[in-house]
Amino acid sequence: MPVLYGVAADVVLFVHLLFVIFVVFGLMLILVGKLLAWQWIRNPWFRLMHLAGIGIVVLQSWLGLICPLTIWENTLRQKAGEAVYDESFVAHFLNELLYYNAPSWVFVVCYTAFGVLVLGSWFWVRPRSLRPGAGRRASGIVSRQRVATQKQRRLCPTLLANSVKESSKLMKSRNQKLAYIKAGYLQNSTAILEIAPGMNPMISRKEGFNVEYLDAATTRELQERAAANGRDARTVPDIDYLHEAGRTIADCVGSRKYDCVLSFHLVEAAPDLVRHFQEVQDILSDDGIYAFLVSNKNLCFDARKPESTLGKVLEAHLEKRTVAPVSALIDEYYYGVKRAGRGAWGKGESAVFTPKYTRSKRLMLSVLNDPGIAHNWRGHLWQFTPASFKDVFGELGQLGLLDLRLIEVVPTDHMDFIAVVGAPAAKRR
Repeated sequence: MPVLYGVAADVVLFVHLLFVIFVVFGLMLILVGKLLAWQWIRNPWFRLMHLAGIGIVVLQSWLGLICPLTIWENTLRQKAGEAVYDESFVAHFLNELLYYNAPSWVFVVCYTAFGVLVLGSWFWVRPRSLRPGAGRRASGIVSRQRVATQKQRRLCPTLLANSVKESSKLMKSRNQKLAYIKAGYLQNSTAILEIAPGMNPMISRKEGFNVEYLDAATTRELQERAAANGRDARTVPDIDYLHEAGRTIADCVGSRKYDCVLSFHLVEAAPDLVRHFQEVQDILSDDGIYAFLVSNKNLCFDARKPESTLGKVLEAHLEKRTVAPVSALIDEYYYGVKRAGRGAWGKGESAVFTPKYTRSKRLMLSVLNDPGIAHNWRGHLWQFTPASFKDVFGELGQLGLLDLRLIEVVPTDHMDFIAVVGAPAAKRR
């Protein structure tokens, strides 16, 4: 029996050691994962267990209690006829391994400081909600902006509706277009995902929105890119999920469901447009919407390119296309134009088109000699007007490829148009 008691004491010791490793290295992994955009560190159960673990340690130290695992181990060692120790687990092994002995209050301070760091990491690296779709509405947190908008709606709903309607005729700047989306769709959204925010997200947490970010680059990579381009790196958002090649959006965000998904000029660069919408469809809540801005081919450097057809969209889907086709890069070099030296313009501008590329033939020959160049290109693969996008998207639904329905397509006065699609139960909020 003494041998069995000794073995049991060693098992308890091993469990205790695992607990210490979990608490200490757990925080290190959370901080590193923040920088590398690891998804699993936001698992709510992992984070709750980690916070609870250090919370118990801190509470015990304040109360002057010895850990139950230490008491259990000592009891078993006494029955095995082995030596026991009367200090805490950590204090004992620091003394044994480092020959360092300190009064108990030193460990109380250390435990407390470490606990504060873990608590701070909860807010700096926010875990996902335990309930899909739970967010600021569930917790009762509403931004001042949303409160003001709700008051406006109660006080003068007709005036607000008219102002939104009129704004669609005057939208030229990015901020005006984003204001239209925010006013129409984001007030009641509790869980928002922005795909590919890059260095300049459409919306920010500072505005009071419960938004998460998915990007192919990490926060650090985007900050370095911003610095290299002479931009303010502080505008770069903290990327929550890393979109790795070969993984679907659902793979990246786990079981999370969103009330709203946003993207800015991403749709026209998706190699397989059908798959892109299917992936967004998979992460929307029952009444979720996807709001995005798409370049209007008539108001940008795509003006001379042929409009994308339903057949081309379906062909890309059947091929399971993941990179740009050679034809897209050839068309870019051949058809790409500028107007008054700019790659985007507003309605009514009459300046003549000039070639976007001065050495277009040489560039096209380079693609013919090395077609692989096109695979690394990240330009516009699809050319739509508001009307042609509406037609193509509608047909994708008719063919049974998408469950999403078109809510609205809103032309603007400059460069692009707003499109909003949603789950069958979705509507303008």
